[in-house]
Amino acid sequence: MKGVISIVSRVVLETPVLCHQGGSGGALSTPEYNSRVKKCLVQFRPLLRNYVKDTESMLDCLAGLEEFVSAYDRYLPSLAGILNWFYDEELLSEDAIIHWFEKQDPSTAEAHTTVRKAVAKFVKWLQEAEEESD
Repeated sequence: MKGVISIVSRVVLETPVLCHQGGSGGALSTPEYNSRVKKCLVQFRPLLRNYVKDTESMLDCLAGLEEFVSAYDRYLPSLAGILNWFYDEELLSEDAIIHWFEKQDPSTAEAHTTVRKAVAKFVKWLQEAEEESD
């Protein structure tokens, strides 16, 4: 199941890009991507809920999100908003996001650093919110 969850989360984020390329060609602007991906996330929310249920599946989902922005780096600025949506929808927990953020994979160190920088403010907000609730 591990690979499936990663693929599902990546494909949900990739759908607006692929649909646009199939139509008019060219790349979506970041604002247009943000608008379209939100619609896809809402549409595929039941599917995501079916697969993303525990910490392990949350980490697999996060791996899929990271794979997407590694393949489509122009949408890296959208990742914090996407993570926020997953968090608000209770598909990803604070603990899972923070664990993923702090996990270091030596084989992908450069990509890891780039992705983590893009979501650092969101993760800091999560950590501060967690500290305040303690």
